[in-house]
Amino acid sequence: MARSYDKHFKEEALKLSDEIGAKKAADQLGIPYNTVTTWRGKRKKYGDQAFVGSGHKQLTASEQERRMLELEKEVKELQRANDILQEALVFFAARRKKSKRMSDTALSTLYRQIHIKSGVWNYYAEFFM
Repeated sequence: MARSYDKHFKEEALKLSDEIGAKKAADQLGIPYNTVTTWRGKRKKYGDQAFVGSGHKQLTASEQERRMLELEKEVKELQRANDILQEALVFFAARRKKSKRMSDTALSTLYRQIHIKSGVWNYYAEFFM
């Protein structure tokens, strides 16, 4: 039957194995030698993320870089969408002011700028229509 060990135990077992060797550490702790060597391999491959705990996926350096690029791209897209929505707010707020109406030319220019900024507008527009 496979046993499960918590993160702290694994880290301490690896420290011990670094000091006295994997075989002696395994014997001293009463765990299989292969278990210690597997943990050493994971530590070498994943570093600090080797024993992340239940429910967390281990990512290699290249996967972390890819994920970081995806998140940066998503942040930029959300910032663009936020800018568009802020401009739309200005557009609709200006339209509501009856005493200080913008000219039709200014309104159509602003409307065109909102559409030109990004194709994302069409995606977000459905929430306002």
